[in-house]
Amino acid sequence: MADWHKEALRLHTEQGLGARRISDELGESFSAVNSYLYRWRKKNRKNEEMKDDAVNLPYSKSD
Repeated sequence: MADWHKEALRLHTEQGLGARRISDELGESFSAVNSYLYRWRKKNRKNEEMKDDAVNLPYSKSD
């Protein structure tokens, strides 16, 4: 992971900045930042769905 990736995630998660503001702040291209944040959100969405599936497993009580 490049140094700007970590900083981009920090700015996005802690300060709520979007890709345009982050690209201006870091001096990276908008498309690179936007693409990275999209892939990060997509990956995290899948992880969250997997957690939700584990929580919502059917419960069967055996007597």
